[in-house]
Amino acid sequence: MEGSQISNRSREVGEEVKMRTFVKIHTLAVLCISIIMMYGCQERLTKTEETDEETIQNLVDELADWFSIDGHLGEESGDSIKEPIPAIFWRRDVNRPILRTITVDVVGDSAFATIQGDIHGWFNIVVDADPDSLIQKDLADSSVRYAVFKRDTVSTYHRGWRLIGLSGVEIVSDSNTVRVDSVRVEVPSMGWDTLVVEPLDIFPRDKVLTLPPDMEVEVTAYTNDSTAYVFLHTFRPLHPHRWRFRHLQNGVHHGFWYTPGRLGIHHAAIDMIHHDTISDDEHFYDSNAWLLPYRVNPVVD
Repeated sequence: MEGSQISNRSREVGEEVKMRTFVKIHTLAVLCISIIMMYGCQERLTKTEETDEETIQNLVDELADWFSIDGHLGEESGDSIKEPIPAIFWRRDVNRPILRTITVDVVGDSAFATIQGDIHGWFNIVVDADPDSLIQKDLADSSVRYAVFKRDTVSTYHRGWRLIGLSGVEIVSDSNTVRVDSVRVEVPSMGWDTLVVEPLDIFPRDKVLTLPPDMEVEVTAYTNDSTAYVFLHTFRPLHPHRWRFRHLQNGVHHGFWYTPGRLGIHHAAIDMIHHDTISDDEHFYDSNAWLLPYRVNPVVD
């Protein structure tokens, strides 16, 4: 009899322990679910409170291939120049990240963005092999670019906004006399001939200039100064590089470059610099540059 009572009591204790364990697990599960729901609600609330303007500003930051101008006018390798100083090499050292302001104007389901950059640093000229021969000039540029966005995709992707059009970039030194008037891009082997007269004209994103990899491209820059230097900056193959244009006549400068082998979105910078910025140790920094986006794709329609 006593053994039967002990057995019953053992079963009761076991059932009690199981019940307490179940209650603890159930309570913990409910607590975890509550925390997850609270976090999810808070995340949705945060996303809901984000304005269209902030969403588009974040989208510009995310689409770095389209909107970043870092690296195109910086520490590139390239040619040597022998002129009155005589300069044998020059480069820009730009403070990074480049400070920029994004202004967004939302009109219904369309948004127009202006991206302005404030670029500062040093323009460095090496006169000879002696490191002490370095001449530094204050560098101050302002850049501008335009972009168009449309709200017509899924709401979970940046509240439905997507990039549909954009312009190139124009960069002008704060003290400026030189000017690029137009740029002609030719690919003779493919019969292409395009004249760009305004770098800030907006074009559809899917109509960006598309070129095959490792393709020879001719570029002609029409400018207001026949004595200025004109360079083209791009990547070859995976690092910044520049080519110097040859002056033909009356401010017309001509050069070549090869598209990189890496597929995707790139920029080519047509960079005009006043002759005395490079060749005179006292002349101020004076420049005008156009950055034009293009896509490298193995199959071109």
